[in-house]
Amino acid sequence: MKRKRIVSVLLIFAALFSLAGCGSQASATQDTESADTAAKKSLVVYFAVAENSGVADAVTSASINPDSDPVHGYTRTVADWAAEYLGADMFSVQTVFDYPTEYQPTTDIALNEQRNNERPELETELENLDQYDTVVFVAPVWWSDIPMAMYTFFDSYDFSGKDLIVYITHYGSRFGRCVQTIRSLETNATISEGLAINQTQVAGARNDVIARLQELGY
Repeated sequence: MKRKRIVSVLLIFAALFSLAGCGSQASATQDTESADTAAKKSLVVYFAVAENSGVADAVTSASINPDSDPVHGYTRTVADWAAEYLGADMFSVQTVFDYPTEYQPTTDIALNEQRNNERPELETELENLDQYDTVVFVAPVWWSDIPMAMYTFFDSYDFSGKDLIVYITHYGSRFGRCVQTIRSLETNATISEGLAINQTQVAGARNDVIARLQELGY
């Protein structure tokens, strides 16, 4: 009888250890899944004239508001709205060269850069790109295309496997060639159109910026 009792007790302990092991394994799996979900992050990359023109207070709220600075505030404002909604990090593409603060001289330089297929040198460097799954790009249309500084940026980083969403500010050209250009530069990424926002309408476009992200599943 004692031998049977001992065997029974051992079997009970074995069953308990087995259940505990299953529970630990399930918990570990859940913890891994939670960690993977938490690790997924979004990034907003933007090119703003104000932050590339040597303006000392370019990143202050006064100079990125399209109502107070209708020339320089457009792209940064759209970028801020997207980042706020997504809880995303932000990265400003900035060149070593300072563009003029006036509109016409800037467009003249932009045209020459495009004609010469230039790659303006960048002074900002993006780190830890691997941690981001979704990247929103915000830029103005320069002569129906993205600024050449953005060519430099895309030449410098590999966005393979990531979801890219393109927002553009314009004066009538809408997306122009911007989306096609980015698709040609990042062939292994999934690229979606965000919105092409007329610069005269940016101040009232916050809800549209967010609504488009919601339509895309964010």
